[in-house]
Amino acid sequence: MGQLAASVEVVRHEAFTPALTDELRSLFDAEYLSDFGEWDPKQPYGYASHDIHLVARAAGDIVGHAGWARRTIMVGSRTVEVAGTGGVLFAAEA
Repeated sequence: MGQLAASVEVVRHEAFTPALTDELRSLFDAEYLSDFGEWDPKQPYGYASHDIHLVARAAGDIVGHAGWARRTIMVGSRTVEVAGTGGVLFAAEA
């Protein structure tokens, strides 16, 4: 298979449209539906939802996703903000 020209969109979770939600559901359900049920963007497979989503497209179709959410942790006595990454998935053809 040749290389697919791809683009990556950065999408805030609150900016999800019904169409984008359906497209992402198709990507996730193709991989996980039989084990985990239908994808829910508010509670994706038992993990916290994401604040920011990276959505990869090739030929107009979604072929990949990675999400992250801001988390606050303690490092010694300091509060530090980090990004929790998850929901990383790429279609087989990608």
